[in-house]
Amino acid sequence: MMAERLRVHLLGDLLLTDAQGQPLDLGSPTTRSLFAYLMYHRGQPLDRRRLAYAFWPWGTEAAARRNLRQYLHRLRRALEDVAPNLVQATGSYVMLEPDFPLWVDVEQFRRQTGAQASLELLQQAVTLYRGDLLQDVYEDWVEEPRAELRERYLRTLERLARGYAAQGAAAEALTWAQRWVAADALDEAAHRLLMRLYLEMGDRSRALQQYRLLTELLERELQVAPSPETQALAAELQSGEGGRPRSMPVTPPRPRASSPLGAAPRIPLVGREEELAFLERMLAQAEQGQGRWVLILGEAGIGKTRLLQEYRRRHPEVPVLDTVCSELEALVPYGPLRHMVERALTLFPPGMLEPPPLWLLPLLGLAPDLAVQFSLPAPGEIPPPERLGEALYRMLLDLVTSLPNGPLHLVLDDLHWSDTPTWELLAQLARRARDVPLLIVGLLRLEDLPMPRARMLHIMRRDRLAVELPLRRLTPEESASLARQLLAGKKPFPHFFDRLYRETEGNPFFIIEMTQAALEDPKMLASADGPWLPRTVQQVVQARLSRLPETYRE
Repeated sequence: MMAERLRVHLLGDLLLTDAQGQPLDLGSPTTRSLFAYLMYHRGQPLDRRRLAYAFWPWGTEAAARRNLRQYLHRLRRALEDVAPNLVQATGSYVMLEPDFPLWVDVEQFRRQTGAQASLELLQQAVTLYRGDLLQDVYEDWVEEPRAELRERYLRTLERLARGYAAQGAAAEALTWAQRWVAADALDEAAHRLLMRLYLEMGDRSRALQQYRLLTELLERELQVAPSPETQALAAELQSGEGGRPRSMPVTPPRPRASSPLGAAPRIPLVGREEELAFLERMLAQAEQGQGRWVLILGEAGIGKTRLLQEYRRRHPEVPVLDTVCSELEALVPYGPLRHMVERALTLFPPGMLEPPPLWLLPLLGLAPDLAVQFSLPAPGEIPPPERLGEALYRMLLDLVTSLPNGPLHLVLDDLHWSDTPTWELLAQLARRARDVPLLIVGLLRLEDLPMPRARMLHIMRRDRLAVELPLRRLTPEESASLARQLLAGKKPFPHFFDRLYRETEGNPFFIIEMTQAALEDPKMLASADGPWLPRTVQQVVQARLSRLPETYRE
């Protein structure tokens, strides 16, 4: 094995060092972001045209390609002394040399947190996690892998806590459970395990104190009470019936949402009764084996994600696979669905994957740890898109038909950023969904839909493959109702709500941000004078303008 010539840290801030441990300066933020993207997708050939468009979407294709050439040149210059041949580019593709001798913390972290990893390996993996992925890179494409890796880190802490608990090592389990709670303070499962560990060690009062801390936290952050399961455990502790358990209950890690779609709601939902009733009808039909593809449409800030949060709050029992598409996922075929593979496999009933189905082998390149779990040959290269798409399709169909508590919900936020092969696969699933318990939900902004997907949407409408749920802006009365709930009894100046509606035109995000700004600045509540444009609203407007050609921005 050749000695490592580079060490790349993507967890935390981006850090690149040579063989002697000296940090390397890559230059501008754009150069660093481009290098980070190529490194994260190391070994995958990336379409040059799509890569250029993803980093420079405004302007002409020629200008975007010219920018890409310039930044690839800068990247090569920055690496020429230590890795002159690392960046490979042809007329059609860009990639990093897959056999170049380097070490990447994300790759090591994935290997050491595989399904069969020992507790010792898991502990080593935790030390690699210096922070969330690329904390100093502020690009849309980072959000989905950042959430996925953070979820993997949280599940590693859970595995360590439960693993040591299963061995009867309560002190070690307590240490890891405390780290789990510190990293994910709103996860009730972590608090329950910590309460049981305190009880195991004979400290009932500490266990009850942990419950009180959780109760206060949930009330302060989410305005909700602990779940029935947590309340039942607390009742046992208070009554003294819990006793000192003979062995710690150990349950396997369960899949959790890694996107904002599954987050508990923190803001009121106003004016969406009809839309919720529509989703309830879609659910009832899917429960009868008549699934659909639902497209929730609306502008930025209109409340698409918040609507789905409320729907999921009302139906926590339904099995869900969800993801958030990013603009750069359009570079990779089936980009959003690739992140679902490992989570999807955890939803299959026990024994359903033994022997491993034929569709599993092509998916190993997306989740190499599965090869060890299923005693399959080590994966080679990721298969071509056609074979990968067929495997994903078969996996999802088998999952839909095997779930005892369906229907399966396949949820994609920001679907307008997804790649064309993903849209084609969803259309294929939508044709089958009419006869199976599957509900596909896509959230998208029509104004950001690229032309190839706009043409696909036209075909889908023609073939009636999806039903659309457009979200309207709030009325003046609904806008005032939302603002009053946020103000929590504070009295604004006369005509405050009239001005709020004029400024926001009923966009819920703008209403929320302006009302919260008024709560932080008493002058906004007391007088109609002065500017009414919080920074968060400015950022949304600027983001919308940045996608327009320069001649239209004037």
